[in-house]
Amino acid sequence: TERFRRGGLTEDALRETMSALKIAAELERIGDLAKNIGKRSKVVSAHEPVRAIAGVMRMGRISLRQVHEVLNAVATVDVEAAIAVWAGDDEIDELYNSLFEEILVDMSEDGGSVAAATHLTFIAKNFERVGDHATNIAESVYFLGTGRYLEDERPKSDVTSLYGADQG
Repeated sequence: TERFRRGGLTEDALRETMSALKIAAELERIGDLAKNIGKRSKVVSAHEPVRAIAGVMRMGRISLRQVHEVLNAVATVDVEAAIAVWAGDDEIDELYNSLFEEILVDMSEDGGSVAAATHLTFIAKNFERVGDHATNIAESVYFLGTGRYLEDERPKSDVTSLYGADQG
């Protein structure tokens, strides 16, 4: 503590700087995901609609809401709002799990939808990742506001990497 003060840098200033750097990196990643979503959306829109598109659009609205809420928490250093975003990550994970299965069923039933459905799967995964980055920002807001790290285990409900593991 004393060495920070002697150098003219307080613990609060260091915490603010480190949090700002982490948040900026998370926002850059969100921007990269948004760019990828845009590219893939063009491909999907050129095909017949896939049933799961409504669910993916819902995921997009949820992830956008998470980003909006966490940015408000950043602006006001609202730790409670940040915790709410952090705790809400499982909603988008569960929706992603459901959509992943739905898209696989669509592809198995309609071979002509494979290209659009594959891009839609990537779009859904990108929205899920946007939610993860919003959660990371929420952790930074918590640290910024309290000087402590969240000790609870991060909510994580994405189980799609296990899909088919018990099948043959």
